[in-house]
Amino acid sequence: MFTGIPEALARIREQVPAAVIAMSWESPLPPRAELVRRVRPDYFNQYYRWLTAGRIARLHRAGMKVSTWTVDRPATMAALAAAGVDAIISNDLRALRRALATGSGRPARPPRPHRPLRPADPGTAAGPRYTPARPPQRAPPRPAARGGCLDSPA
Repeated sequence: MFTGIPEALARIREQVPAAVIAMSWESPLPPRAELVRRVRPDYFNQYYRWLTAGRIARLHRAGMKVSTWTVDRPATMAALAAAGVDAIISNDLRALRRALATGSGRPARPPRPHRPLRPADPGTAAGPRYTPARPPQRAPPRPAARGGCLDSPA
């Protein structure tokens, strides 16, 4: 699958007519018809907030599949799938799988936290608070020594 700037995709289509092309479009306005004719994308990839059921239907009638990015809310995932989106790009694949499986937009079970929780400040009057556990920090790299080795005088 090829993706990239539309002019490059048009050149790929000229040279490799059978290539699978996903044309990302970073505007709420539709692309020029002449550009779409030259690229002939298999997928039209647009930001999810700019897609409507009508636009998705028009793209399908024009022979394109519709993909969208970056959808992380299960209810939005389910709504886009119900509107006919063919592919959803997400940072939360578990939620996407559950949203598509249930069709309700709500996960079949509550999602697990991404990071374990640990108590912070257990001795406060209000009781324990919880904050996400943080991965250990690495020490910054040491600067390279001048003159060949760390032990040599500067």
